[in-house]
Amino acid sequence: MKLDEQQEKHFQIYERWMGSNAFFLAACQTFGFILKAIYDGDGLIGFTSYGFRKETNRYQLISIMIGHRFQGKGYGVPSLKAVIDEMVQKCGYRGIYLSVIHDNERAIRIYEKLGFKSTFGYQHF
Repeated sequence: MKLDEQQEKHFQIYERWMGSNAFFLAACQTFGFILKAIYDGDGLIGFTSYGFRKETNRYQLISIMIGHRFQGKGYGVPSLKAVIDEMVQKCGYRGIYLSVIHDNERAIRIYEKLGFKSTFGYQHF
């Protein structure tokens, strides 16, 4: 599961050097975060990872990735909404933070559509 070639070059520095999903799997192990696969029926379409970061004292969505073959097909908003709902249910709600590449306009539109507001990073209210 990976991004398309143009996205690898532009958005995901981790993808070029070590594989973003491998990176986030390691981050989940390091920080005790939750790593989940995203499915449509029996088909794997993406991954997400999130958890509470003691160093920053906040809940963070550290990744959500929809595979390039599934992008532009309406999976982004419902996948992110499901992750947010699960974070609230499992972790309680005190705000959810995430980071986004400054010119990833598609991702920013999805985050804003679901209520994230720009701060130093993005925070869901």
